[in-house]
Amino acid sequence: MLILIVSMNEAFVEVNGVRTKIATWGRWIEESPATIKELIILIPGNPGVVGFYKQFANSLYEKTDIPVWCLSHAGHNLAENSITKLPNFTEHRNLYGLKGQVKHKISSKNICHTMPKSI
Repeated sequence: MLILIVSMNEAFVEVNGVRTKIATWGRWIEESPATIKELIILIPGNPGVVGFYKQFANSLYEKTDIPVWCLSHAGHNLAENSITKLPNFTEHRNLYGLKGQVKHKISSKNICHTMPKSI
């Protein structure tokens, strides 16, 4: 079965001092929110890597025509060929535990300047 990924963009952004992978379908995080009223934000389970959910996110976008943004968990994606290291787990447990991941997702809103105000 061939799955066609439609209009996906992905990059790493910094959230709470941790490089975080974000993938979007239908709208990139820097585009104007003027024409967007709805947005699906996909927060991964375990594993917290974006790649695991690409097919699902793509299907959501194709079926609903609503932009979909998938945000990795802090410390779950490392850019290939990256010289940047993730913050050490033992020294930064607050980043990687449940409370840290929740705070990470709430803080993600600050990097997504184009998120509709209703979100």
